[in-house]
Amino acid sequence: MNELQNALNLLKSDDPDVRELALDHIGTLNPPNALEIILPFLHDENDEVRGTAACNVGEIHDQRAIGHLIDMLNGEPSRRVRAEILRSLGAYHSSEIFLCLLKERERKDVHRSAKNEIARQLRRYDSPESIGVLQQFLLREDDPYVRINAVDSLFCLNRVSLKPFWESLSKDGHPYVRKTAREALASL
Repeated sequence: MNELQNALNLLKSDDPDVRELALDHIGTLNPPNALEIILPFLHDENDEVRGTAACNVGEIHDQRAIGHLIDMLNGEPSRRVRAEILRSLGAYHSSEIFLCLLKERERKDVHRSAKNEIARQLRRYDSPESIGVLQQFLLREDDPYVRINAVDSLFCLNRVSLKPFWESLSKDGHPYVRKTAREALASL
């Protein structure tokens, strides 16, 4: 029996761990119909399986997946799975994803890893909205990893109008944020 057929058979298992392993195998094999195989598992009753399916949709780099991931994100109850969906969306680039990142940031229950993903991905969207969200992360977030991703992304979007903001961050309590702010000022 070939590897793909074996993985397809394992997807029928009642055991969520087996389904997850099979989804990972599909993602690795990446057959031409990988998206069609994985899509039903974005709605699995098990949140671990949904997260694994979302991860593998990012791994296969099929642009048709963007709408499915965004739809999934909008209805996903699990904070951890939403973070995985955001990570998968990082494999793609579109105005729909940008709007999705901004919307997800507004949720009250945003998971730490989702905040990290939002901060990391916003560097790919050069806009005043991206800069504003990154500045908010730097001013309001206590999580050092979110702040590191935010300062790195803001550095990628550096512009003269940020000079006063960089000057204020050059005295920040976090050494990496402080160092990056000083480098940003030097590059202006």
